Amino acid sequence: MIISDVRGHPLVGDNLAISEQGIVAYAGIPLITADGHALGSFCVLDMKVRALTDEEVAILGELAASAVTEIELRLKTQQAEQALQAHDELLAMISHDLKNPVSVIRAYVDLLQRWLPPQTPQDVERLRKSLERIGIATTTLTDQIDELLDIAHVQADRPLDLQCHATDLVALARQVVADQQGTTRYHGIVFEAGVTELIGVYDAARTVRMLTNLLANGIKYSPSGGEVRVAVTHESDATGSWAVVRVQDEGLGIPAADLPHIFERFHRARNVAGSIAGTGLGLAGAKQIVEQHGGTINIASVEDKGTTVTVRLPLPAAGSLLSSSAE
Repeated sequence: MIISDVRGHPLVGDNLAISEQGIVAYAGIPLITADGHALGSFCVLDMKVRALTDEEVAILGELAASAVTEIELRLKTQQAEQALQAHDELLAMISHDLKNPVSVIRAYVDLLQRWLPPQTPQDVERLRKSLERIGIATTTLTDQIDELLDIAHVQADRPLDLQCHATDLVALARQVVADQQGTTRYHGIVFEAGVTELIGVYDAARTVRMLTNLLANGIKYSPSGGEVRVAVTHESDATGSWAVVRVQDEGLGIPAADLPHIFERFHRARNVAGSIAGTGLGLAGAKQIVEQHGGTINIASVEDKGTTVTVRLPLPAAGSLLSSSAE
């Protein structure tokens, strides 16, 4: 927009800031990115009445285009730096987490070497417990490696190789609740199931990972403790039959401005970034798992009030699981 004399102009009127500064002429070129996103405007002001020549307008257009290029470059640089920082934090967390089960395995292997061959019933019992703990540690390590591979798929926008079988979602959710309750003394995790079982065709390991992520978030982002509720229900609508899981906490909540971006990779809400550890990949991974199962995931949240995550996973038509088993 170009105005040779702003005094009395209908779009400017008696604007006090303009009149106090003695501004008379105004030229503004909008700064628009290639994808149509408005960044602001490039403005030239003058303290005397004047009309811009075509050449001057062309120069302003070139300056505005250069400004858009520079701003986009800086934004991309900032995003790349944030992604790199999140990547480094992720590697540090993974390195730390993978060392824990490895240390357990090493310690119990050393003990077994000292105890073998067993001479007494006590030695046999020690051997049994040690082997059990080695088994748990190796399972943990395997799960963490699998999660790392899934994160790589999420980062590369590649689909996961799901291994789906008939799975009881109620039983899985109940086990996840029990496991997560063991990680905290300051939160009470309440489990509610509207049905005794919900059998769907799911990748059990990844479904557990998704539920664990959502519940762990409810705990992590409720730093003052409190109650986290997990409810599993069955719903039917015009689109079909659904297993529905809701994870609700009373924690920090998510600022309204962050909600549209909450499933984006590396995005972290402004009220937790820098104060609570995280990579910004957990919800992106959960979303990919849910959507590859043909489901949906939604988040409702109010800052300082809490968050509710709702996952809907499809259930097979009545009798279809039996038909598949018979085949």
